Amino acid sequence: MLAAVTVAIGIGSFLFHTFATGWALLADVLPIRVFMLVCIGAALHRFVGVGRWWSVLAAVAFLVASILFTAVSSRLLGDALNRSEMYLPALLTLAGVGGWLMQRRHPARRVLLAAAALFVASVFFRSIDIAVCPALPLGTHFLWHLLNAAVLGVLLAAFIRDCARGRQRERAA
Repeated sequence: MLAAVTVAIGIGSFLFHTFATGWALLADVLPIRVFMLVCIGAALHRFVGVGRWWSVLAAVAFLVASILFTAVSSRLLGDALNRSEMYLPALLTLAGVGGWLMQRRHPARRVLLAAAALFVASVFFRSIDIAVCPALPLGTHFLWHLLNAAVLGVLLAAFIRDCARGRQRERAA
């Protein structure tokens, strides 16, 4: 599922950057939201050990909280973060789950924390893009896309490794 949503993110981004219309914006943003929700639910279930329904409930709670956070922070910050505040709840959640896994020495801990570090850099470059365009006409938005692709790849790798470990445990049992 996450791999399919990752492909949809690429297609949506291409459509938005090609057509820049309302429908293309939805094609860009909706797969990103879906990835966040599925990834959070899957991470809580596979890495943390939360039951399936609790994981789904947590993902829905995350969605509501992130929408509220984005609405409030957008009003407080204006354009200071170049509308990147919508990604901060996902970043904090990723870092929080990675930190929790670090304390428990879970095999996915380093991968999730590496994804969080890449995500920090990604959001940083997205946030400064408009401000640096006068000095750097190419801007930094392309770095946002490249680093986000790395974040998605790292997260996909964490789930693939976890599935492989699960199959090895099943074979050993």
